[in-house]
Amino acid sequence: MKKIYFILFYCLISAKLFSSEIILLIEPNDNTNDEKIKYINYAVKDLILKHVFLYSPINIIFEKNDSLNYEEIKYLSPNMIDDYKVDSVITYKVERYKNAFSITYFIYDKKNIKSWVEYKTFNKEDNVYTSVNSLLNYIYKTDDEVFIDYDTYITLIGYYENLIKNNDNIEKTYEYFASFHKDNIYFNIDYIDFLLLNGEESMSGTLINEVKTNLKKNHHYILYINSYIYYNEYKKNVLESDKEKTLEFINKAIDKKTKNHLYYNYLSKVYLTIGDYERSIEALKKSISIYTKDKNTLEELIYLMKINNKTKPQ
Repeated sequence: MKKIYFILFYCLISAKLFSSEIILLIEPNDNTNDEKIKYINYAVKDLILKHVFLYSPINIIFEKNDSLNYEEIKYLSPNMIDDYKVDSVITYKVERYKNAFSITYFIYDKKNIKSWVEYKTFNKEDNVYTSVNSLLNYIYKTDDEVFIDYDTYITLIGYYENLIKNNDNIEKTYEYFASFHKDNIYFNIDYIDFLLLNGEESMSGTLINEVKTNLKKNHHYILYINSYIYYNEYKKNVLESDKEKTLEFINKAIDKKTKNHLYYNYLSKVYLTIGDYERSIEALKKSISIYTKDKNTLEELIYLMKINNKTKPQ
């Protein structure tokens, strides 16, 4: 049996009190050239984000901060709660000890402003998923569930390492790993999104079917996928029925995952494609109300508002 070791630095918050609706997960500047640390760092971030996205009503916002290190983020976390309008801030750091890694988590919750949690886990490379599970246990307020298992994680090690080493050729990375990762939902999400974004939904069919075997048909991500398939069809054929289905499915997805800013960004894109500037702008405003510091979305909103003002009759 694999073991996970904890060093608890300071803990005044009971896990039962953790009730965030929006979490800000910040990856600090690690200032390292160690490829192993970079890949473990990526794995921790990716698994946390995807698990919360898929299996929790909580919305999680991710930001990589290249100017602040772990200790600085800890110090600034109370301010970040207000600046980002979130309920909790989580950051982490990865350090290497010979053939093992320590992962330290820091959690600050606005409902417990006089207290915070920090703890460290030690793991070998093939056991890092247990450290991620420890944080998920905390977020989900439970002690007795294994969220990510060994078989799921071990098949991702090569994928994550390849992403770090060959980030400039992401398509080949996806194609290479698709043959033996098609039953791994953490890989499938990346490749499906890539294929749908590039209008290659026919190639994503096998991956989508694999995802559908693991999620209910009314799961928000399945609804989002269905919407995107109709959206790509609408762009090709401009049929009213495809437009209606596109909007129907994404709105159903939003009803189930109400605090997901990425769904609102996508909805804005749909409205922009069909020429509805007003609704496109409203969707972006909703996205920004959830992720207030999203610079790309803010820039897009300003741009659309300028265009919309020019097209209005004087």
